[in-house]
Amino acid sequence: MTATAGLSADIAVQRGSFSLELNFALAPGATVAVLGPNGAGKSTLVDALAGLVPLARGEVVLAGRTLERPAARVRLSPQERGLGVMFQGYCLFGHMSARDNVAYGLRARGVARTRARAEAQAWLERLGVGEVGDLRPAALSGGQAQRVALARAMITRPALLLLDEPLAALDVSARAQARRLLAGWLAEAAAICVIVSHDVRDAVALADELLVIEAGRLTARGTAAELRARPPTEYVAAVLGES
Repeated sequence: MTATAGLSADIAVQRGSFSLELNFALAPGATVAVLGPNGAGKSTLVDALAGLVPLARGEVVLAGRTLERPAARVRLSPQERGLGVMFQGYCLFGHMSARDNVAYGLRARGVARTRARAEAQAWLERLGVGEVGDLRPAALSGGQAQRVALARAMITRPALLLLDEPLAALDVSARAQARRLLAGWLAEAAAICVIVSHDVRDAVALADELLVIEAGRLTARGTAAELRARPPTEYVAAVLGES
């Protein structure tokens, strides 16, 4: 991968006594799933890439554009990074309709309200929930909220999508179908995608490659088949043995 393509992340974050230190690169269009036990640093990675927590050192470079480099005093705000982020629990704006939630990213970039809402409605229809446009989040089912949140993350056509536990709010009966639908949407988006998951079945179904974080460090990287054949840690052996 060239320096002007894809994502290059050299991340060092300190949160109290916890430190996250990771170094990895992703090619354009790659979809990776981040696995790890509770407290390993998965959501901290999403926050660092999104610009919600500062790097102590290192850098984040996306498609040749430096998003953060402490040594050079470069740190773009979350809004300036222009990423698509789907937070754990979806974090939809409760006072807005589903349509206005999806339109938010376009409105923040100066797109006229009428055009932004029309594009938002088109995305809702594309994801099969066009009928919920006027509803507020409290009136949505888990599956509907998932699709609204994903539409909000994807509508600006970001170069990098960050999805933190995108299927966690769904019950078991809905997850298998949601995995298939989400895999199709991500393939269509053609963005680099980083998915955080506790569920190895979600990770294997959605991602080309797995990144495993344990205690703030990258302990494994590869396809599910590669890591299952040669698990480098007990955690990897245990979780992939379940898949």
